[in-house]
Amino acid sequence: MNKWVVLLLLIIPLLLFANAYQAFRFVRQEDRIARLDKEQRQLIEENKKLITEISSLMSPQRILEVVKDHEDYQQGPDEPVIYIQGAERD
Repeated sequence: MNKWVVLLLLIIPLLLFANAYQAFRFVRQEDRIARLDKEQRQLIEENKKLITEISSLMSPQRILEVVKDHEDYQQGPDEPVIYIQGAERD
C-alpha cells in the first residue's frame, strides 16, 4: 500500500508539470500564429500596392510620360514589324 501512495505522490507532480508545460507550449504557439498572421496581412497589403503600381506603370499613358521624361529614348523606325511564328510546342 505504501508503494502505491509513494508512486502517486511522485506521479501527480509530474502530471501537473506536464500539464503546465503543455499550456506554455500552447501559448507560445498562439503567439507565433498571431505574429505570422500579422506578417501575412502586411505582405498581402504590400502585394496589393505593388500590383496597383505595376498596373499603373503598364498603362499606355504612363509609358508615354516616362518616354517624354527621358531624352535618351528614341522613336524606332517607321518600318513594319515582322513577326515570325515558331513551331508550336507541346
